[in-house]
Amino acid sequence: MEAHASDGFWPNEAHSIKAHTALEDRLESAKTLDDIGISGRLLVDSMEDLASHLYGAVPERLFIVERGVVTYVGALGPVGYDLDEVEERLKALR
Repeated sequence: MEAHASDGFWPNEAHSIKAHTALEDRLESAKTLDDIGISGRLLVDSMEDLASHLYGAVPERLFIVERGVVTYVGALGPVGYDLDEVEERLKALR
C-alpha cells in the first residue's frame, strides 16, 4: 500500500500518489519507481496486502537478545528509535 498517500492519514507533499484502489494502481506506482531507477527487486503486494500481513512488523521495535534473554527493549519505532543507544549497547557486548 502507498505509505504516505496524498489522500491518506499522513500525506506526503513531495508527491501526489493517491491511495491505491486497484491492483493497476499499485502496478503503475511500481512502474514509476522502476522508471526512476530504484535499485533492487521491486515486488507488488496484492490488494488484500497479503505479504504485508504475513511479513510486516508493525509497530516496529528493536530488541537485543543475549543468550536467549531479552536485555534491551527499544521504544516503538520508527519514530521513537534511539539508534545511538542501541549501538552503544551492542558495542558493550563485545
